[in-house]
Order: sequence, then structure tokens, then C-alpha cells
Amino acid sequence: MTVRARRKGWEIDISHNNQRHRKTILGDKRDALIQEELILQELKRGVPWDDIVNRIAAKKDDHTLGAILLKIKHSMLSNLKNGNAVVYYFGSKLDIKDIDEDMVDEMIQHFRSNKGNKNSTLNKKIAALSKMLSYAESRGIIKRKIKLPWQKEGTGRVRWIRDYEYVELCNHLRSGGHQDMLDMVIVACDTGLRKSELKRINL
Repeated sequence: MTVRARRKGWEIDISHNNQRHRKTILGDKRDALIQEELILQELKRGVPWDDIVNRIAAKKDDHTLGAILLKIKHSMLSNLKNGNAVVYYFGSKLDIKDIDEDMVDEMIQHFRSNKGNKNSTLNKKIAALSKMLSYAESRGIIKRKIKLPWQKEGTGRVRWIRDYEYVELCNHLRSGGHQDMLDMVIVACDTGLRKSELKRINL
């Protein structure tokens, strides 16, 4: 399988059962990689190539939450669970242009009252929705993002970096050639200075 840049998009080149299939799609490389994965799955299920091409053409202008989450899931792996929860709540077929502030308020109330979510968990769901809205805004699907009601969180749990974590962090920065960052970490751990205080130091 190969994905290569073309003037008007990205060409997907797949060989399956001694047959070679090519399809150029619009979008960026990430979109092409997602389509490549979907195409291969369909070919393995025995879906005819013409049907796959028709499906791609139909999906090109798909602005539903489910379709958008599929396009950006690679960039939100750490929060994909909450992204799926948001899509499940609204419905995967809901057009992202139809989401407004009142719907988001109702979503927050649902997860707080029915699922017992705390503010920190609610903010993860809001972050997932924000990422989908940002994608839609960057692609011109919506004119602007709606204002999202981020929930106030506590200060969180404070803990100290452990000795082995300090050693691993320094080794990682040293092996990666990040000498300036390594020096900052060493000084911060030795003195307890905040990042803002470290950045104000002039030598």
C-alpha cells in the first residue's frame, strides 16, 4: 500500500488479490491514510471496487460528527474515548453545523446528572467536541466555532517528581540533543523555580 502526493490531493495505491487499485482523494495525508485503511478493509470483505469508489464520492461532503471523528481520531488517541461518548450522545449522523450552545449545555447536564461526570471529565468531553469543531472551522464547514462552556476545575493533586523519573527525563533530553531544555530541567529541580521564573533569567 502506498500514499503519495498529487497536485490535487493524495493518491492511494493498493494491491489486493493480484489487482492494483488507485484512487486520488482531496484533503491532507491523514485523510488519505484513513481512506486507505477503510478501502483495504472493504476489499478484504469482498466489496466491489466500483462500490468503494461510489462510497468515497458520497462521503466527500460528509459533515456528520461520526465522519469528522473518523477523520481526526489519529490526533486524539488519548481522548478518543470521550470523543466517542460525545458522538454517541449527539448521534453520529448529526451535521456538525447544527450544533449550538444550548445543545452543548444539555450534553454537559446529561453527563453530569446521568453519568456522574465531574468537571474534569466534562472538560475532556468538551475538549473532544472542540477538536471536531476546530476541524470543521479549518475546512470551512462552519464559519466559526461556538463558544464552549469550560467547567471550573480544582487545583489537582500535587506530587513530587521521583528520582528515577528525573533520571529518565534527563537521559531522554540528553539523547535527543535538547541541551537547553535539559539545563532548564536540572535548574528547576535543583531550585524549585517555576517555568516563568526560569525564562526571566538573563545570563
